Amino acid sequence: MRSATSILVLVVLSVLSSSCGGDGSGELTVSAASSLTDAFEELAEGFEADNPGTEVLLNFDSSAALANQIDAGAPVDVFASADAANVAQVAASGRTYGEPVVFATNDLVIVTRPDNEYEVAGPGDLARLVAEGEVIALCAESAPCGRLADELLAGSEPGGSGAAGPDESGVTRAPNARATLGAVVRGDAAAAVVY
Repeated sequence: MRSATSILVLVVLSVLSSSCGGDGSGELTVSAASSLTDAFEELAEGFEADNPGTEVLLNFDSSAALANQIDAGAPVDVFASADAANVAQVAASGRTYGEPVVFATNDLVIVTRPDNEYEVAGPGDLARLVAEGEVIALCAESAPCGRLADELLAGSEPGGSGAAGPDESGVTRAPNARATLGAVVRGDAAAAVVY
């Protein structure tokens, strides 16, 4: 179920590290937003097939967690972030080579269990679910999908006053978009906001 929301910009940035291709290691280390897991696993497989002897090492998490890892010295060749703010954080550290490149966009969506038994039709229904005692899943507030979900839900209040979204007592927060989606898949949440 799609909701009308902000578009999320995904940015790729090369990061200087001891593991960059020039050292002959044959490894390419990629840190990517968890929402890119399936796509990047497929890309890595194709890259390795096209470049025999090269191993692509993948690291997935929220963009904020990845940016913090890079700032702490994690060796990374490519950083694929779900937002420009985390790219700017890494770029400010001076550990980058080249300019960031936008390579994709995403739409924020509301996901439900397959039967949509709670008849979720839009963002306003999520507060209703929590008021009825159900649990909804959102990304951590530090993750791009969490910040965007919070903005979406604040705007869905009557009059779009920017008031707080659903009561947090009925919200479970996961570290990234993939884990947030998992809460609905496992039946731990009635709905989630992800991309």
